[in-house]
Amino acid sequence: MNTVAGWKEDNTVLARSATRTLALDACRLRYPPYVNDGRLLVRLRENEQEYTSLDEARMVAVDHAPNLRVYRVADRWVLGTRVPAYRVTTAAGRDVTSLVSGQGGYYQGFPGDTLIVEMTAPGRGAAYSSQVSLDDSGGAGSLEGDPKETEMAVEAAQSSGAPAVGANDAEILAASGIRIEAPDGAGGWREFARYYPRRYRSEAAVDSLTSGQFQFIFSGRHRLRFIGRVVPADSAATPREFQLLAARHSRSGNVLEAVRTSAGSTTALIPGDTLTMEFATVAPVVGKVRDWFLLLRGAYSSTPFAGGSPHSEDGQSPIPAPLGLLGAHPNPVSGRTAITFNLSAPAPVRVELFDVQGRLVWVTSERVYSAGIHAIEWDGRSAQGGRVRPGLYLYRWAAGENHATGRLMVLDHD
Repeated sequence: MNTVAGWKEDNTVLARSATRTLALDACRLRYPPYVNDGRLLVRLRENEQEYTSLDEARMVAVDHAPNLRVYRVADRWVLGTRVPAYRVTTAAGRDVTSLVSGQGGYYQGFPGDTLIVEMTAPGRGAAYSSQVSLDDSGGAGSLEGDPKETEMAVEAAQSSGAPAVGANDAEILAASGIRIEAPDGAGGWREFARYYPRRYRSEAAVDSLTSGQFQFIFSGRHRLRFIGRVVPADSAATPREFQLLAARHSRSGNVLEAVRTSAGSTTALIPGDTLTMEFATVAPVVGKVRDWFLLLRGAYSSTPFAGGSPHSEDGQSPIPAPLGLLGAHPNPVSGRTAITFNLSAPAPVRVELFDVQGRLVWVTSERVYSAGIHAIEWDGRSAQGGRVRPGLYLYRWAAGENHATGRLMVLDHD
């Protein structure tokens, strides 16, 4: 996101799909965008090993009173206040209500953990709303800056010798997220929602049907800072949608018509691709605060989508990904980066990292990768395990008889 302080990584968007089904994702922006002469810029970047298919991009703002919050719930906007749950306990009976009350603490959940949530005090009847509010701290169970849920599964696939692009989407989805269940009326529980935290802290709401008691069952490692209910305000949310003026793909150029509406073709982002979009805006309503939402229809997967190459401006000719070294993304980097490459045939691949004095800092073990696009991740540490100093580094990629080099700027670690 382009902010007053420059470009900042805002959050992860879209959902992993095991069926390649495109869905609408409403991402609340963490940073207010920089508006210059009534226009703002936002950039999407496929920063990891996945493949993204994007059908539509929209920018929406909701101006509201400072004491209220706005949520996108299913296909509607909800304006209201959030109230912490009355009691939250673990399956073992430990009271963790204070950790998820939004007062600065958090509950660290691990796979298999269960939280029992009582929204209202006993005897209060149906004094709850129809939405459950959640505030999380990211997909990997730690503070901002850790990888999203997919990276742990990809690393496991790589360590077993399987290519990163061969990771099974269904298995990754089953091993991440939080399952939300309500009583089924017959003494048991039934799932009505599954929540997948984003990479960085985010806030969301899900429909809760008619129950005041819930189970939160962790399939992955996630932190929750708030669990509660949304009490709707008397006034309705009034979203403003802004016109998309331009959309430029880093490899295929102008893709405005492809992402302006959901009625046209889709645009693909492979590892390393970026899509920069420009929206027209208007000033917020005087006396109100503004929440920004980026609405995207699409999905991402560990494997390419059918017809997944971006198209040229005429919308006809697919543009293939270039062969060889595709670069390191992100670069500059303050944490993890992925060195991405495309092979025309299976080949043994090795990556070495050197400082500016030519000393070897880090190296991968050589192994054979299949034809296609792959990414090798570097976590910012030397071969000895210590975090490297900020500065300029050189990396060398070798695939059989093919060689290429690149530069990598390492920043201070956040």
